[in-house]
Amino acid sequence: MIQEIEKKDYPACVQVIRDSFQTVADEYGFTEENAPGFTAFAVDEAKLFYWREKQRRPMAGWFEDGKLVGYYNLLLTEEDCELGSLCVLPAFRHRGIGEELLFDAQERAKTLAVPLMTLSIVEENAVLRRWYERHGFVHTGTRKYDCFPFTCGYLEKPLPPVMRAYLLCFAMLQLCLYDTLEDGLHELLCTLSPELHSGEEIRRTELFKALSGQICADEQLSAVLRKVLEQRQESIPKTFRLLTASGWEERLPQAQDMAEELLSDLREKIRQNP
Repeated sequence: MIQEIEKKDYPACVQVIRDSFQTVADEYGFTEENAPGFTAFAVDEAKLFYWREKQRRPMAGWFEDGKLVGYYNLLLTEEDCELGSLCVLPAFRHRGIGEELLFDAQERAKTLAVPLMTLSIVEENAVLRRWYERHGFVHTGTRKYDCFPFTCGYLEKPLPPVMRAYLLCFAMLQLCLYDTLEDGLHELLCTLSPELHSGEEIRRTELFKALSGQICADEQLSAVLRKVLEQRQESIPKTFRLLTASGWEERLPQAQDMAEELLSDLREKIRQNP
């Protein structure tokens, strides 16, 4: 099963990454002498710490009976996210674990309102390239670096945006409970990403910026949300309270319909009472 990576997992992560990428190194003749920067040789606990604590990369792994056997991380930017070090131990391959990790990474990126996922591979590894292409990635080019005895290949995949109505219904709920748009958006982020309740305030802040930036960039949506805040519609908390109960994911279709209806009603009220 997939779980969040914690600090205590760093040694296991290093071992999984190194052992997984070593098979690529063996196949293509990479060594610590001719490719010291290759993942099989360059990853250590210090790098894991930098990725997580400095770059604030979300990290997840596949655990079987308490043992870490697969891993990935995401480097988030304002424009996209880079999928990093997706790997599975050789003994656990061809069981769909890599596919599950890739799917989880994409779902996490979509939840964080990231529009594009990118990644890089050893271009000579045609099997891996075809695997990513089967999962919707498009090859965008190559680049040769003096520090590597191979060519880097680049792929990307557009991600569907977070459902506008999905964001709207939760934003409306939160905005009726908090004093400012910013506070409401902050709590909205916590609702969309429950794992952030772990107290990692810096990660939460970075993700909040990404989500709130997307919402506020939509002038029409942010205007309606601010109007909701001003009007303090009494019916909104009651209407959407069911969405915060357990199993709210299953109610998303209903949430979309309700949110769109409410949005339409609010727009009409705003037109009538500018």
